[in-house]
Amino acid sequence: MLRLKLARTFAAAILGLSLLAAASSAQWQGKRPRAARPLTAMDYASYRLLSARGDRGRGALHLASERPMYAEGLYNIKYRTGKTGFASLAAAKRLDARLVAAIPKIRVETVRLGSDAALRAVRSDPAVEWVQPVAMRYPLIIDPDDPAFNDIDYVLPLEPDFATWFKWDAHLLDAPGAWSVWPGHYYTAAGGKGTDAVKIAVIDTGIDYNHPDFRNAGGTTSNVTGGGQLYRSLDRTIIGGSLDPDAPDEFGHGTHVTGIAAAGTNNGVGTTGNGINAQVISLKCVDAFGNGTDSDVAQAIIYAADAGALIVNISLGSYAYSQAEADAVKYAWNKGTLVVAAAGNDGTNLSPNYPGALSRVLAVSATARSDYLSTYSNWGDYICVAACGGDFDFDILWFLGVFSTMPTYYVTMNDPDVYGVAMEYDYNMGTSMASPQVVGLAALIAGMKGYTQATPNVATKLWQAIQRGADGGTSWDPYYGYGRINLFNSLNLDSVPNPKGGTTGSVTGQVAYKGTPVANASIAAVRVGGGGTFTASSRIDGGYRIANATSGTYNVTATVFGESAVVSSVVVTRGCDIPGIDINVGGGGGGGGDTEAAIGAISVTPLTIIGSKTATATVTLASAAMSGGQFVELTSANPAVAWPGSSSLFFPGGSTSANFTVLTNPVSTPTYVMITATNAEGSQSATVKVRKIRPKSLTLLPTSVKGPNPSTATVELEAPAGPGDIVLTLTSSNNAWAKPAVPTVIVPMGQTVVNFTVNTKVVTATKLPIIKAAANGGTKQATLTVKKP
Repeated sequence: MLRLKLARTFAAAILGLSLLAAASSAQWQGKRPRAARPLTAMDYASYRLLSARGDRGRGALHLASERPMYAEGLYNIKYRTGKTGFASLAAAKRLDARLVAAIPKIRVETVRLGSDAALRAVRSDPAVEWVQPVAMRYPLIIDPDDPAFNDIDYVLPLEPDFATWFKWDAHLLDAPGAWSVWPGHYYTAAGGKGTDAVKIAVIDTGIDYNHPDFRNAGGTTSNVTGGGQLYRSLDRTIIGGSLDPDAPDEFGHGTHVTGIAAAGTNNGVGTTGNGINAQVISLKCVDAFGNGTDSDVAQAIIYAADAGALIVNISLGSYAYSQAEADAVKYAWNKGTLVVAAAGNDGTNLSPNYPGALSRVLAVSATARSDYLSTYSNWGDYICVAACGGDFDFDILWFLGVFSTMPTYYVTMNDPDVYGVAMEYDYNMGTSMASPQVVGLAALIAGMKGYTQATPNVATKLWQAIQRGADGGTSWDPYYGYGRINLFNSLNLDSVPNPKGGTTGSVTGQVAYKGTPVANASIAAVRVGGGGTFTASSRIDGGYRIANATSGTYNVTATVFGESAVVSSVVVTRGCDIPGIDINVGGGGGGGGDTEAAIGAISVTPLTIIGSKTATATVTLASAAMSGGQFVELTSANPAVAWPGSSSLFFPGGSTSANFTVLTNPVSTPTYVMITATNAEGSQSATVKVRKIRPKSLTLLPTSVKGPNPSTATVELEAPAGPGDIVLTLTSSNNAWAKPAVPTVIVPMGQTVVNFTVNTKVVTATKLPIIKAAANGGTKQATLTVKKP
């Protein structure tokens, strides 16, 4: 039921990151002033305008008419007959023009022009017939039919100028605009998601399996097998180190968080989730009383990565650093899994919150509907991005959280003396609510791009797309990171790659001394070829951020206790972080350092493989694997023919080599395939040849006959025949003595053995004809003894 009671809302306002500060009133006592500014003056002015017209909370890029009409810096140019196209634009080329695409049959090219002067040069060029900016085109998708998206909450204090959508956050983040860019439609149980589906994991208090809002339209259950959003077969309860099937929510927090990330959308009930293509693995690490441990969370992170989750949400934490969680995050990162976590709810920058502040974790602060930083939200140098989490709303003078799913049965959060949250649906606020907003966005990006765990540097790619598309200033700050997320912008980066005009980037990571995180290390990023040096110091946990460096390639050096270590060729990109630049000074740490070892070589034995057979491949590192172990990603240039048996290969800390299996399919022609091992330091490849299947043996039974009695020949192949079958050509060295009954015989797909008859004739003396079977360049033979009667 879409209702809100004042008492429930006030009580729910103290939930947020429930395991951190559920009972704390510090976040409401104004310990830290409200952030000095909204995201940008332009954003805030637009927001006020929307309020004035009664369209409260709607995102600025919701409808096609409200989105960019033209692609930034791109122009279509038509050339006059007989002209040579871009090559003739000498003046424009000197003024930073670049060819992007061409349509030769109509003499049109798409060109990126880097300045007004270049545009003027093109327009005045006699070779040009016309020039126009590249116009944007958008799929047309209607607003979802979920009531919470379309309805105004009339229980809240109401004036015409301050009408409030239940799902104000989805409007503000322009979720329908993003869904219009991709996938361009809503999902139903009948249609399925196919390759669009992206696995995400929610590490929390569990999930309500019976909630109707985890079913897609037409679904019968919340399980993916019944048209739902939940990957129930992979769910686990991980408490006290044991793994048990299923993850029923007894507290309520996990169900609310999961709904924000991936509630069924356009299913006619309840609310919406940002990640409409996501399929959720629920991992319960917190009990009915709100208690969990870092060791269980660490085990859940590793389980999620092994289960194929591309993104993990952790709306949990505390102020105690955990090396177990840090190692688990590294494991997940190296396997191709991005961990997103809440920043914490105590309104402070005095102490980092974990696991949000760990290296390689994308930490999320919370914002109110006004786009100011929420008064309770933690902030500091570990903040990567902000998202809607709710706060006291000064326009309606009311606490306004994020509306989402709640268990349909009684749980701890329903207790009126504790939280007083309603069953089925209600508002809650906190950085707990902000983090899954980002996870839903990451699922959309991954689905649109076809990212998997095997995609090289996939976690970094997702991280940077989220930041580059965020609304805010052109640089990083400790309150919003790179800004409040905008779903549409992040999905539209191919058309508008730098929507807010970001000018700088950041380097983040952790410094350790002989494997132990160390405070007060000096970190310097020196731009290769000149252009500046940027510095930072490490926190007590070794974490650091070199903020707002100009784009370019850097060598990053950490110095502590008079010793130094360097990571070379770190590429800083405008408008986002380059995360995970961990530096281990002085070596040690149980074998290997804290930066990935480069790949030295990859070898395959044998290099020529019979189609459908396997080979053994070995990857050798140039130095010992980093402490805690590391992964390399394995890919194939032609996975329909030959491919690695796993998408990644793990190297224990200190090791230098590891093996994997190369699998193949049958082929109709010999095919060469490149197998590649990749990590952040580079890649190495080996080329294998997959050949056709040949005969392995030919036997005769009996081997000796009296003419004209027959013998039965049996041919065994090297492997089961593939699609298209295998045709064996049968011959005899002397047809006058013995001859196959047929000239050819077919081995059907999937079979390895075939028989045929050899007929003989009457002979006056013993003869020794040779029977042969040939296919795909291979021949096997056997000698038949034919005796006189």
